[in-house]
Amino acid sequence: MALNPLNVHSGPARMFLNVTNPATGNPPTSAAHTAGVPTPGTEVGYTEGETTFRKVKTTGEINAEQALGPISTYLETETAEVVFTAMERVFATLQAAFDNTAGAADEAARMIFWGGGLQYPLRTQSVMTTSQRPNQVSKWEIGVLYRAYSVGGFETTYRKNGASTFAVTLRGLYDGTRTLGDQLFQFVIEE
Repeated sequence: MALNPLNVHSGPARMFLNVTNPATGNPPTSAAHTAGVPTPGTEVGYTEGETTFRKVKTTGEINAEQALGPISTYLETETAEVVFTAMERVFATLQAAFDNTAGAADEAARMIFWGGGLQYPLRTQSVMTTSQRPNQVSKWEIGVLYRAYSVGGFETTYRKNGASTFAVTLRGLYDGTRTLGDQLFQFVIEE
């Protein structure tokens, strides 16, 4: 295969919370959107720096007495995450960062509250990232976590010179109601 600069992706991502998951199957349908925007869904707003869509696996090795090195491997765990730094105080994003806690929103105030009592399991939501393909402007790269929860909680910065931001890590949980092999996430590069 020859080198092809059109295969290099460059461009920002947008994130949406509480999207409708695509239909499951083997293969599943691609996530629905119009020009990179799903309906329904709440956009997290402006972000700072890069957005990371990550799939991580832990592999174990099988050793045997008859060999000096591993003879095989097995899959121990796999996870998927979306990591970004939010700039806008969008209520749905704040609620997701605060471990999907209880909250209330109206035009006068957006309040998040937590503490006391057991609030488990944490609420989950679907998360979608979209990024326009630079060489095909009507096509998108799309990532969807089917059931995501906040990993780290909430921490924000305040400063006089620059935007106040907060980091968000949303990790996918398996969805046993979906088809085997399509229970964690999908990542699509539209052609």
